Amino acid sequence: MTFRVFVCLALLWLGAANGARAATIELGHANATITVNGVTKQETVTLPYNWDRVHSGQPGTATFDIAFSLDGHPTEPYEVYFVRLGNAYEVFLNGTMLERNGNLRVFDGADYGQVPRTMALPPRLLKKDNLFRIRIKADAGRRGGVPRLVVGPDHEIDALYNTEYRWRVTGSEVVVILSLLVGGMALALWFTQVDPGRPRRLRRDPLYLFAGLAELSWALRVGTVLIEQPPLLWPVWGALSAVAMGGWAFFMMVFCSVAAGWEQHRWLIRFRRGLWGLLAVGAVAAFAAYAWHLPWLLTLWYGLLISIMLAFSIFYLGATIRHPTAMRLPVATAVALNVAVGLRDWYVFRFADAFGGNTLTRYSSMVFGLTLGYIVLTRFRDVSSQARDLLANLAS
Repeated sequence: MTFRVFVCLALLWLGAANGARAATIELGHANATITVNGVTKQETVTLPYNWDRVHSGQPGTATFDIAFSLDGHPTEPYEVYFVRLGNAYEVFLNGTMLERNGNLRVFDGADYGQVPRTMALPPRLLKKDNLFRIRIKADAGRRGGVPRLVVGPDHEIDALYNTEYRWRVTGSEVVVILSLLVGGMALALWFTQVDPGRPRRLRRDPLYLFAGLAELSWALRVGTVLIEQPPLLWPVWGALSAVAMGGWAFFMMVFCSVAAGWEQHRWLIRFRRGLWGLLAVGAVAAFAAYAWHLPWLLTLWYGLLISIMLAFSIFYLGATIRHPTAMRLPVATAVALNVAVGLRDWYVFRFADAFGGNTLTRYSSMVFGLTLGYIVLTRFRDVSSQARDLLANLAS
C-alpha cells in the first residue's frame, strides 16, 4: 500500500513538473544580421549563439529577430528570461523597447552579460504572433552572445532566474567574502606573529603569507564577475583577472609546499622562480589575447597552468600517501579536487560550447579556502601553545 502511495505521489509530481514546463515557451531559432570587421551577413541561426566560438574572438554587432506565437492572450503576467545576454544589448517586443544596457557603438567597455536577466512583457504588447528584436554588441573574449529565450508566466520565469542568480551572483559573493576573510586573517597573522629566534628574513611564517595572497587573488578573480563597469581599460582589466587566476594557483602550490615542510628544499626555490616566470608570461599573454584578439594565447597559457597544477597535485598526492600527516591529508584532498574541477572548466569553457554555463572552480575553491583557514588557525594555535610553554618554563 505504501509503495502504491509513493508511486502515485511521484506520478503527480512528474505531471506537475511537466505542466509547469509546458507553461513556458523556449525559443531556439533566429534570423540574424551580423556585422564583423565591417562585413555584414544575414542568416538563420540556432540559439544559443556563442559569439566567441562562432567568430574566433572578433568583436562585432548583431540583430536577432525571434518570432513566437501564443495560443491566446495571457491571463497572467508574462516575462522573458535570458541566462546571459550581450555584452551590451537592446531588447524590443513588437517594436517597443523592453530594456537597454550598455552602448552598442563602444567596444571594450562595460559588460552587462555576466548575470541572468528577466524582462516583463506588458500584456498590451502581446499578440497571437509576436517578434523579439535583440541587438547586441559582443566584445572579444568576453563570452558575449544570445541564449535560448524562455517566455512564460512570471512565477515560472522567476523560478529559473532565481536559481541561476543564486549560483552565479550570490554564490560568487559568498566565495569573495570567504576568501577575503581567510586572506585577511592570514595576512594579519603574518604581519603580527614574529619569531625573534629565527633569522631576520625568516622571522615571519611564510605559510601565513602565501595563504593570504592565494585567497586575496581568488577574491579578485571571482569578484570580477560582479563588476559590470570595470575600473580599468578592458585589456588591462581582463589581464588582471587572468593573472589573479594564475596567482591563486601559484600561491596555492607554494602554500602546499610550505605546509608539507619543504620550504628549505632547493628544488622549491627553483620551482617558485619558475612559477613567477609563468605568472609574468601569463600577464603578457592575457593582455595580448584581449588587446589583439588572440584568444588562443590565453587558452595555451591556461593549459600550461593547469598542466603544472596537475603534475604538482600528482607529486603531492604521492608524497602524502607515502608520509600521511594530519596537515597533508586535507591539503592533498583540496588540491586534487580543485585540479580535477579546473581541468573540467578549462575544457568546457575553452573548447566546448558552454554558453550560459558557470565555472565550478569558484565553488570547489571554497574547499581549499576552508582547508587553508583551518591549517592557518592550527599553525597559530600550535605556535601560541609553544610560546605559552616557553613562558611557563622561563617563569619556573
